[in-house]
Amino acid sequence: MVKKKKRRNYRREYDQFFGKVGQLTATHKKRRKEKTARNRSRRQVLKATAKTYKLGSSSQNMSKARQALSGLDVDHKDNNPLNGATSNLQVLPPSINRARHGDTVFRKSKGKKYKLKSL
Repeated sequence: MVKKKKRRNYRREYDQFFGKVGQLTATHKKRRKEKTARNRSRRQVLKATAKTYKLGSSSQNMSKARQALSGLDVDHKDNNPLNGATSNLQVLPPSINRARHGDTVFRKSKGKKYKLKSL
């Protein structure tokens, strides 16, 4: 007999991590706001990429822009994710972006800090 694999409930995991809307702490609210701003910035860069290469805004053309930016990070020059001005955004490889934002890296699985070598 083959066991059916349970589907992952992402909504439940998200709610468990952030808590219920009424139970959010100030830190969680700030994180949520920053995450929303980062996603907005990513979409803004995708649209600009599609426009620059004259790909248009259809879903097929947006997927081409996504492929062009795959493996790259959208970086905020002033380190403020809430500042989504086009002049404040740049596209960088992950290694440079991570090194630029401090000397420590957090590993999700272990929760330990690791020092980065200076560039």
